[in-house]
Amino acid sequence: MPARLFVALLLVVSTFWASLSALAQDAPPRGIPNDAELATIRSVVDGDTIRITLADGTKDTVRLIGIDTPETKAPGEPVGCYGPEASDRLTDLLPAGREIWLESDRTNRDRYDRLLRYVWVAKSDGGRYLANEVMVRDGYALAKRYAPDTARADRLEAAQGRAVSAGRGPWGACPDFVMSLTPVPTAAPIPTDVPVEVPVEVPVVEAPVDVPPVVDTQPVPIASNCDPSYPGLCLPSFPDLDCADVSARQFTV
Repeated sequence: MPARLFVALLLVVSTFWASLSALAQDAPPRGIPNDAELATIRSVVDGDTIRITLADGTKDTVRLIGIDTPETKAPGEPVGCYGPEASDRLTDLLPAGREIWLESDRTNRDRYDRLLRYVWVAKSDGGRYLANEVMVRDGYALAKRYAPDTARADRLEAAQGRAVSAGRGPWGACPDFVMSLTPVPTAAPIPTDVPVEVPVEVPVVEAPVDVPPVVDTQPVPIASNCDPSYPGLCLPSFPDLDCADVSARQFTV
């Protein structure tokens, strides 16, 4: 084989293997979505925002999807309860120089021009974890649905349930913060278009009292010649009185 042909063949084989090696490096490890994009951590801004460098050298800022942490650097706002702890925890998870994998959802960037991504990390033992989920599970972040980017909202909310049950992070250390998340019941509004019935005063008419007739209880005067055996009648006293001698009927004896 001519030397020039051998060198050309060797160059082709070397390029081929280099391409395969590059593809292998760019392919996400097992358990991480295949369409996730490789990047490197530059720094952590706060508990839910990081600065990264993409594989092509582009520098960008990433806002972790589906979580929210107390503010630590918002102009004009006080440092939120457990905010510094959240920033420290994310720094532990994503130290500078660490390779990560960025998974997108429906929206590419937010109104601040930050990339919106789920951040996957490959562990040295072959495992992997979702940084968004770990922050919520450990009580350093809240699970929040930002529609339409809710592909992993159920997973994040399940992690938050475990944090609440264990009283981790602000769930145990920041009672005022927890109270601010509890909805306060409000009274139902009184409808204004419903007529109000005003009670009508009905005059009270006193029922007449039945007054019994006045009964004269005085005894009926009896003439001196009336027989007292017949009250109400004046029958003369006779030693022998026949019915024919009495004109009255139905009287008391």
